Amino acid sequence: MITIYRLFQIIMSIVLSVFVLYLLIGYAGDYAGVGRSGARQKTINVFLQDVDNVYLSGNPVNFTGFSRDDYTSCHPRPTKPPKLWCFMEDRGYESKQLLVPVFTRLGNDVLITRSSLDLGWTRLDYVEALTGMTVVFNPTENDDDTWNLIKDIAAGFPDTSGHYPKTFFDFCDGSSLLIEDAAGAPYERREFLGIIDTNRDALSVCAAPLSHNHVLVTLSPSCSQGFANSGICVSPPANGVGHAYITGCPGNYVYKDPADLAALIIGGDGRDVFGDCVGGETWEFKNQLMLGSLGTAAGFMERRCGILKQLSETRDECRARYQDFESSMAAIGDLAGSDPYDISAMTSLRAELDNARAVWDSLVNMGCESRV
Repeated sequence: MITIYRLFQIIMSIVLSVFVLYLLIGYAGDYAGVGRSGARQKTINVFLQDVDNVYLSGNPVNFTGFSRDDYTSCHPRPTKPPKLWCFMEDRGYESKQLLVPVFTRLGNDVLITRSSLDLGWTRLDYVEALTGMTVVFNPTENDDDTWNLIKDIAAGFPDTSGHYPKTFFDFCDGSSLLIEDAAGAPYERREFLGIIDTNRDALSVCAAPLSHNHVLVTLSPSCSQGFANSGICVSPPANGVGHAYITGCPGNYVYKDPADLAALIIGGDGRDVFGDCVGGETWEFKNQLMLGSLGTAAGFMERRCGILKQLSETRDECRARYQDFESSMAAIGDLAGSDPYDISAMTSLRAELDNARAVWDSLVNMGCESRV
């Protein structure tokens, strides 16, 4: 016959066993969570190492490390310092400080490529890390400014011929995607730029059903908040500068170069968990880094011109043009510190950049400098 004391021992043993098992399961779960978090952070770090390598070398890389988790939320944020930010399973992940301007639209497979803004006297590089996407243009006017802007935007994206994933381009007219409906598939950049002048026409406002891989880019002088059904709405430029709007977002974004528009389009009209517009944050990040780099480059060239003017070997005609270029660099250095939302300042910056290119071209043509 079992005693009460023995029964008590058995019950307490069971209770303690269950308690210990509960603790072990909890610790195992915590350890697994830490392991998952560590693996995700490592994946982000490896991805950014590839971004740095592409930025330095210019050689495209196909990154496949995102297949185990959903990294589609990852995008650059204009924090101080700027970082790549991701949100997975109720947890946020931040990268180290971003030193390279990178625009991200991520998926299981990502093609990392380098693009450039050629200013004549220097080049500002940036990186695009893209999963498969199609940029769908919807021009509502048939004028040179609109169609030249389409060319500039397309040229700011990678040519994915021979690479994967693909970046495609198409036109939307009312309820139809013109190239995909006619040819069976949209075109990559080289094909698209080759046919663009043969397809010039004002199109109806896009009402075609678009997937999450499509980004609608409406081009219209009527652009404003709420004008387009989705995506980005871009007003034609005046002196190379214009306004762009993201559907559902309150910002009025100023563009002065194709990289501004690439940042808005790649970021798109989605919002992160904080309610911030991803396209707007990518645009702010782009200007945070690239305007800083522009100011640094202008400061270096200004000092270089000051030295070259003093050298006895410098020809008199070169010396005079160096004086003009030095003044232009000083102006660019000042304007690069301006608010990128200030269209007046960005118009002045664009004008000074155009002037600097012209002066530099004259220095090259006179034999004072060589092409960068």
